[in-house]
Amino acid sequence: MTQPIAVSNELPCTDMLKHRLRHVLSWIMMSVVLSFSSTSCQQDNDIIALYLNSDQVHTQCIWDKAPHCAFTDLIEYNSRLYCCFREAKAHIPERIEDHGVIRLLESSDGEHWHDCGTIRESEYDLRDPKLSVTPDNRLMLMYGRYLKDTPEEPYPWTAVKFLTDDEIERGRINNSNIRNINIEDNPRLSNYWLWRIKWVDGTAYGVAYKTDQLPLLVKSTDGINYTIVTVLEAMGNEADIEPLPDGNMLMVMRAQSGNGFIGHSAPPYDSWTWQETNHLIHCPAIITADDDVFIAGRSTFGTALFFYKNNNIMPAVAIPSVGGDDAYPGIICRNNDELWITYYGASHNGISIFIATISLNELKN
Repeated sequence: MTQPIAVSNELPCTDMLKHRLRHVLSWIMMSVVLSFSSTSCQQDNDIIALYLNSDQVHTQCIWDKAPHCAFTDLIEYNSRLYCCFREAKAHIPERIEDHGVIRLLESSDGEHWHDCGTIRESEYDLRDPKLSVTPDNRLMLMYGRYLKDTPEEPYPWTAVKFLTDDEIERGRINNSNIRNINIEDNPRLSNYWLWRIKWVDGTAYGVAYKTDQLPLLVKSTDGINYTIVTVLEAMGNEADIEPLPDGNMLMVMRAQSGNGFIGHSAPPYDSWTWQETNHLIHCPAIITADDDVFIAGRSTFGTALFFYKNNNIMPAVAIPSVGGDDAYPGIICRNNDELWITYYGASHNGISIFIATISLNELKN
């Protein structure tokens, strides 16, 4: 087992971030006073409530060893926590040697983290890794490839690796056994970006998107080869899905222009109804916990958690971060009473990885 990670103690997730939140809150309160639109007032009031609940969130920095660490995901696998993210010098690399790599961390308690190594492909900037557990109990890592200023996106856009227990235990995650996703055996479709998947009754579902094209809902039984379920009539990109108790499926999607979309469909999920969200939502991650549906993502003022209620999203709590270059959360429920959320945000070392914990009881009260 690798040694625990040491991170700096001068973290912004307490005093500095709460100062920023108070500053934002004061600005919003002023905007409410000056606002003459009832719609704008309601949105401002929702955001004020969001920030007033921020003391319910407990945060910790878990990685700050590169100038720009971002785009997280979090999963519990075999009673241990795994967090993946992109590590690089900047949000967008200027040189090939600055391309991002995918790093994986492991923890038994969420406080002490062990470095399990990186995946790198020198010709590509690697981005937005996502974790899932397959029906046969394998830890699956999926990530996107990016090339700056390239007329055609690289084919295939999304790569998949099934991590072995030996790799994790030895802390030697490597580039072996990386597979390219395949959509309908069609190169034109396979270079859509499959941003996130979720396993539902033994089948992986996810949204594959491409700029200025309608996104695709795709499915797979092996996590590698996908078929199209339907073309989604909403011009969006980053999306997550969640099965609902009534058997329908919920989808929350970032809009290519606008706040975002909420979609609903009954099995076999080939016909969707859509509505625009009443709040801005980027990089959504959905979870059901204690019979409630929560969505983590980036909103107007940074990383936030929302309730899904009455077929729309309502602010629950702000997660301490500096708005702008932040968010891209992963979310799980532990011990049936806490939400654990990884995300990225500003620290004194640059852009770092954080984990937040929120009590469900405090959240509901």
